[in-house]
Amino acid sequence: MIGGDGWRKRSISAAVAIGLLAGCAGPTTTYRIRQRAFYYDPGRLATDYDKEYEYIRTRRDQLGKVDQTTAELKDDCYYDYACTWCDGNGPWMKILQGDEAPKTCKKASDVECAWCEEETLSLRARGAWDAAHPQLTGVALSGGGIRSASFSLGVLQGLDALHAMPRIDYMSAVSGGSYTAGWVQAHLGANQYGAYRDDLYYEVAGVDFHNLLSNTDDNVEQLRTHTQFINGGGFWSGPELIWEYLWRWPISLTWDVLLHIKGNYNEIHPITVYQNRIERTYFRGNPPANASAPPKREAPLTEANRGEFPTPYLIINGNLVNNGYPRGNQTTAQDSFNFELTRDEVGSDGLGYIESAAFDRDVESVTIEHGIPTEVTVKGTDLDTSQFRISQAVATSGAAFDPDGAITAVDNKWARIPAAYAASYFNLNFGYETWNYARAYNGPFWTPLDYVRMQTYQRIVEPETDARWIKVSDGGHYENLGVAALARRGVSCIITVDATGDVEWHFDDLKNLRRRLQLFGLTLELDPTLLDTARRTGHARLLIKRGNTAEVVSTLLYIKPNADPVENGDSHALNCRTPNHMATTWCGADGVPHDKLPSTIDAIRKIKWYQDTKKDSTFPHTTTFIQWYDWETFEAYRLLGFQMARTYLPHGADLTKCEFNDVSGP
Repeated sequence: MIGGDGWRKRSISAAVAIGLLAGCAGPTTTYRIRQRAFYYDPGRLATDYDKEYEYIRTRRDQLGKVDQTTAELKDDCYYDYACTWCDGNGPWMKILQGDEAPKTCKKASDVECAWCEEETLSLRARGAWDAAHPQLTGVALSGGGIRSASFSLGVLQGLDALHAMPRIDYMSAVSGGSYTAGWVQAHLGANQYGAYRDDLYYEVAGVDFHNLLSNTDDNVEQLRTHTQFINGGGFWSGPELIWEYLWRWPISLTWDVLLHIKGNYNEIHPITVYQNRIERTYFRGNPPANASAPPKREAPLTEANRGEFPTPYLIINGNLVNNGYPRGNQTTAQDSFNFELTRDEVGSDGLGYIESAAFDRDVESVTIEHGIPTEVTVKGTDLDTSQFRISQAVATSGAAFDPDGAITAVDNKWARIPAAYAASYFNLNFGYETWNYARAYNGPFWTPLDYVRMQTYQRIVEPETDARWIKVSDGGHYENLGVAALARRGVSCIITVDATGDVEWHFDDLKNLRRRLQLFGLTLELDPTLLDTARRTGHARLLIKRGNTAEVVSTLLYIKPNADPVENGDSHALNCRTPNHMATTWCGADGVPHDKLPSTIDAIRKIKWYQDTKKDSTFPHTTTFIQWYDWETFEAYRLLGFQMARTYLPHGADLTKCEFNDVSGP
């Protein structure tokens, strides 16, 4: 006799099988497919990005309110670690926290903190929204694995110390940069699935930027403690990782290589192993047993930017491997396309854009009008708990070990064939596969034909935009800085964090950005003098113009990790009045050198200690293949990011000028 549980499971399996055979799909939902301008068109911005602009306008209004600005600024003005130094050029501000505060600071008086009132007024004035000229600001966090994630965390901490985070409208991230960007989104806001402690007793969630990014609170401490990432978790982590890989190997070999059946079968692919490791490190946090909230690793992408504390609008960038002509546009074929994942829409110029709730669902039908896909009907509803998650978006953006996307990115189409097959046999085809939401023929009649295509020429060449399935790989295979997504939105000031691996300082990703921007009718000016400045100091101000005109669309405050800044190409220290993130002294208006703050000197010494002790000749461009950092490596990159951001980037109130700070400070 069959037991109750066994009978129930077999009955459910039989019902599912009968439903599939009968074509019973259950509830369905129809979503619109939007086509954005293929070229930069200021007149289309308000239409193409209406939901994003509305969020930013609402966020500015919220941050401009008295209670919100008070919450943002009171910690810096009225707590014991708020200190003010003055010289002939005005006040200097240094935020110190924890036990270090009373050793180096005095409590700032109301007079010394008068600038906080100016901050409040500035935020309120910025809340006024001009739809035609919104003056958007953004931060772009590049790819580069855990190297970029650690350095980017330091940059965000530096922006927070400069009171610039409330003024950042967009956060665009690629691959490793999306680790940190996704972590911010999942953990900021006390009501973001509740602030609780995880099973290792780390507090999960911050009530505001100060709390989340505080170097002494649980959130950053948890990242610091678990920086080993791939092998973090003790002795059994290695065997566990091997087992997660091995049990998928025969299934993936049969399904993906021998049968070559494509679609939404990611659980058998190694991207799930990679995703699990990202979730453990950056999206950990199981709530208490008696809590009803889901763990943060299950936060759907549609919930990004919906916490009680308004965060910069998140864009996670991937690469659409499918090539050919954009759907509905037969003018320009491309080897690959951008692929953007946001809370409102997911998509690509190659396919169109759909509501995020519709992505990664089984496609029932697509409506085509005049050759352009306009609507898609998918299985399920908006309340479906299987919605695409933030952690999945991050894993997709960081799927660097994918030969399809990587080799396509270097324009070597035929070299891809043996590499892809070799990778497949060893189950190394990272990349997210799902159903194409922009092709019309998905019924039972076309299934045999799709299978024939999968078995024949799709084994040899990449799927095209009209294939039944799509594949999304690492965003760095398309554009590794995350800048293109912001420039096409008309973001006028972009803080660009380039933590890509570039030991020789060839600026390959900047050059690739220039090539990608040309597709949108934009031109990135790469003056050799400016690149030499970036090579020597780690930062440069770059311009993106419209076509060949003088119209500036975006200004880039470009920062690249540099632990040995020099002036004029020699080994002499920078002039003491010139900002230098690795100098332990600074000069006031009188030109007299002063020691920097003890905390700043301590940070610089830690970075130099790492260089001298670890003898890592590639620091700060450690290879991306290293995805496990010890405590010292994590801190070296984080501190370097913090030092560079706080030294060179403008104070929040000056961010609209989009100019680097040109005077040294403590």
